[in-house]
Amino acid sequence: MTIPNFSASNKPILHVAQMKNNGNPTILGIGYVDARSWQRVTFLLGVGTTDTTVDAKAQESDTGASWSDVPGGAINRIPATGDGSKCEINIDRTAPARKRYFRLLVTVGNGTLGAALAVWAILGLYAPDAVAYVGPEELDQVKP
Repeated sequence: MTIPNFSASNKPILHVAQMKNNGNPTILGIGYVDARSWQRVTFLLGVGTTDTTVDAKAQESDTGASWSDVPGGAINRIPATGDGSKCEINIDRTAPARKRYFRLLVTVGNGTLGAALAVWAILGLYAPDAVAYVGPEELDQVKP
């Protein structure tokens, strides 16, 4: 996963880190962004310690109230042994029928402790590749 240079063509937005502290399955809707004047939305998901699975998918909305999944906007499941995993979802808003508002919906599975998560949204003026998942052991192999 590469983090873009934050120039005038990018606007980073940090959502507050989320902590799932017990083993009950939970769905976290981690805020949303208004991408009206932007061509690209990138979500970065960082998982600290976890003893449960983590799933995430990008969703979009015309109004910020009713959400639908972005086609191709889901990550591969992060396993319960996925401490330190990082994921990236890139959405090209220049594609037909893309909506104005976007969020990352994270589902934390059933474990003893849960998962520590952080989510970033980056709005940009260009549109890179669709979806990438990088586990901690693969991070050094990723090329920009």
